[in-house]
Amino acid sequence: MRRSLACLLVVAAATSVMLPAQKGANPGFSRKPQPSWIILNSFNSVPGTDIQQIFHCKLPTDKDGRWTTCVTVAKLPKFFGGDDQSTGIVMGIYAPYEGFFDVGLVPVAKLLNSTGRDANLTLDPSGLWAIFDRDDGVYVAKRSGTTASFAAPTKVQGFGALRDVMPALGPVGGKMKVFYTDRTAIQMQDIDLAGAKLVGSPAVVSRPLQANAKPLRPTPLIGGDGDVEGLFLAEEVKPHTKTNTGDADPVFAFDLDPATPPIMHVNRTDWQPGGSPAGGFLSFGHDISPRFHLMHSEIALLLGDNELIGGTADIKMWGTNHSHPKPLVSAVFFSLGTIPKVPIPNINGWLGLLPPILGDFGTAVHKDKEGSGLIRIPIPNAAFLRGLILDLQAIVVDPVKGQITFTNTAPLQFR
Repeated sequence: MRRSLACLLVVAAATSVMLPAQKGANPGFSRKPQPSWIILNSFNSVPGTDIQQIFHCKLPTDKDGRWTTCVTVAKLPKFFGGDDQSTGIVMGIYAPYEGFFDVGLVPVAKLLNSTGRDANLTLDPSGLWAIFDRDDGVYVAKRSGTTASFAAPTKVQGFGALRDVMPALGPVGGKMKVFYTDRTAIQMQDIDLAGAKLVGSPAVVSRPLQANAKPLRPTPLIGGDGDVEGLFLAEEVKPHTKTNTGDADPVFAFDLDPATPPIMHVNRTDWQPGGSPAGGFLSFGHDISPRFHLMHSEIALLLGDNELIGGTADIKMWGTNHSHPKPLVSAVFFSLGTIPKVPIPNINGWLGLLPPILGDFGTAVHKDKEGSGLIRIPIPNAAFLRGLILDLQAIVVDPVKGQITFTNTAPLQFR
């Protein structure tokens, strides 16, 4: 299997044609975007109207193939903590393989809602901290366990006059950070959650790909070592004022270097204001007549690493495994650059590595329903490696379905 995959990628690289476009590849689609039939406004799914934001998080207590999910909706009913008119937030369990979204977590998030606007709820990777927007600033709340209710929220000090910053939490170097937009760039800053305050100065980690665009809704992408390795976000090209207006496009940033342009994922002329992956499932918003709804897609995703020499690099991949309990298999290849993405016959997605392909880091078996695979690479403690960047890309294979999908390209950086 490993030899045949390596040969396939080398042949694909040798026969590719370079095009005058953005370098690198976004995650390949094993199922292209379509309106979600799982998470939608209905009595049996999401209350209220107009699902405006979504965030998936894999918590330690979530069953295999399920995720904890936060959504922002309009006209949140009183039963969920709203007033039937205001924008509010709801938490539930997303079970895409089983085909349902369960809002049984109503009591958990109910105290986070007010009769004003509550929006853009996200969680830290432990699920014990929540952070979200209100009209007067950013709020955090804590709970004692992943099945417990959140306490009443506390306003975070340090954001100044910034509003609707769409905050999200994630560790970098083992230290908790908050990622947020100031409408010119995505900022990363230390946060004291217990003290509800920002610490130190912000650092820009991503700038827009498109000229004059405004970055929105940074969703941290957590790698194999538990650190944030990139972001899924959106870029506002034209403002959104009502249904069927505005232009926003989902993009991926596969490192935290503002000099690296994000990679376009879905480019349309309507409003697609970002979202979140859940393993190989990717959800993002879409607002066209008659109302806001969510898009469901399935991708092959890869996250690289930024690791010290002498340490261990963790390369993580995801796919959707509809053949479970039969596993997926992936192989990770590396090169010294990227090219504009090129379609290859009989493979979903695009090749994005610069030929020649220098080698591979072996294969991973994706045994769980989450569709995740991990390759750990010991890095020699050699000074000449410091500063080296290898570009990675993987192929994810479903042997039962005979389906092969390219992941995105992503860097492996040595420091």
